Amino acid sequence: MMRCPICTQELDPNARFCGRCGKKIPRCPVCGTVLYERSRFCANDGAPLPEELFADLPPAGGGAPDRAAPPPERPAPRPSPEPPQRGGKRGTGTVALIVLLLLLAAAAAGGIWYVVQNGLPSFEGGADASSSEDRDQKDRDDRDRPGDESEEEDEEEREIQKALAQAGVFASVREYDNALAVIREALEDHPRSRELKDALEDHEEGYASTLLSDVDWMVEEGHLEEAKVLLDHGLTALPGRSDLQDKLRQVEDLIAQGSSPTPVSMDAVTAITASSFLREPGLDLYHTPDRTVDGDLRTAWVEGIDGPGIGESITFVFDRAYLISGIRINAGYQKSEELYQMNDRPASFTLTFSDGVQQTMLLQDVDALQDIPLDFPVETDRVELTITSLYPGTTYQDAVISEILFY
Repeated sequence: MMRCPICTQELDPNARFCGRCGKKIPRCPVCGTVLYERSRFCANDGAPLPEELFADLPPAGGGAPDRAAPPPERPAPRPSPEPPQRGGKRGTGTVALIVLLLLLAAAAAGGIWYVVQNGLPSFEGGADASSSEDRDQKDRDDRDRPGDESEEEDEEEREIQKALAQAGVFASVREYDNALAVIREALEDHPRSRELKDALEDHEEGYASTLLSDVDWMVEEGHLEEAKVLLDHGLTALPGRSDLQDKLRQVEDLIAQGSSPTPVSMDAVTAITASSFLREPGLDLYHTPDRTVDGDLRTAWVEGIDGPGIGESITFVFDRAYLISGIRINAGYQKSEELYQMNDRPASFTLTFSDGVQQTMLLQDVDALQDIPLDFPVETDRVELTITSLYPGTTYQDAVISEILFY
C-alpha cells in the first residue's frame, strides 16, 4: 500500500488518482516514482520534474526529529614525559662550554688584529654609514622574503582548492549557477590560476550540456514555454553560448508554429471529482470517479444518491487548457451484460467547460463504446459531465459510467 501525498489516504500502489480527494497522484514522468516532496529532480533517476506536478502538494512541513548527537569523544591521554637519562650529561656540558669559550677568544683576537692593521673605521661619512645600514636591512629582507612568499603561495593554493571543492559540490547536485559563481569569484582574487580557468570551462560545459538535455525533454513533452524560460536563464549565466542561442531560436519557432491549442490527453488530467459515489463497505467496494479512467471495464463510477442519478456529475481537471473535440464513453456497468441491464445508464448528459459553454450529448442504450464528437471543438482546462436522463435498470437505480476518454 501507499499513501496519497496530498491527503495521506491509503491507496493501491498502482492508483493514479486518490479515492478520497480525487487528485492525481504526483509521479515522476520517467520512472513513475510517487513524489511526496517538492523537488526539481527525481531522487530515483534524476529526471527533471515540472513544477506543475506539485500544484496540489501541500507546503513542506517540519521534517523528522534529528537523531541525537553522538557523545563527545574523550580526549586521548597525554603520553607521560620520559624521565631524564642519567650519566654523561655533566661531561658533555663541560666540553661544549670549553669549545664556546675558545670560539669567543678566537673572534676577539681576530677583531684586535683587524684594528691594529687597519685602524678604527671612520664614521665621518654619514651617508656611507647609512648606506651600509640600508644594505644590511636589504640583506635581511632578501633573506626573509622567500619564506613570506612561500606562505602566501600556500594560502593562495588553499583558497583555490577550497573554491574548486565548493564548486564541485554544487555541480554534483546540478546547481551550476552556484558552481560558476564560486569559480568566478575565486578568479577575481587569483586571475592567473590555470586550475580555476580549467574548472570554469568544465562547469560551463557541464551546465550547457545538462541544460540542453533538459530542454530536449521539455520539447518532447510539449512544455515549450518552460523550455524557453530555462534557456533564457541559461543564457544569463552563460552569455554568448551559440549552442544555447541556436536552441532558443528553435524553441521560439516551435512556439510560433504551435500557437493553436494542444489536443487534449488523458495524461493531462490532474484531478477527478464527483458529486457523489456509491460505497459498499461490506464488500470493500468504493465506486469512485477515478475508475472511469483506469482502462478497466470491470470497474466504474457509480453515483451514490438515493433514487435515480439525474443531476449527478463527474468533473475532470487538466494541468492547462487543451482543445477537446469529442468524447468516447462506455455508459452503464459494462463488467457484464447482466450488470449492464440491472443498473441505470445515462441516456443523455451535458458537458460544461471552463468558460461556461455547454454541449448536450445523446447516448444509445448499448453495452459498448460510443464515440461522440462535439458540435464544435472547445479549448478548456476542465470538463463537468452532468447526467440529464437515464435508461432505467431492472434492479437498481444507480447510474453507472465505466470509462470516459476525451480527445
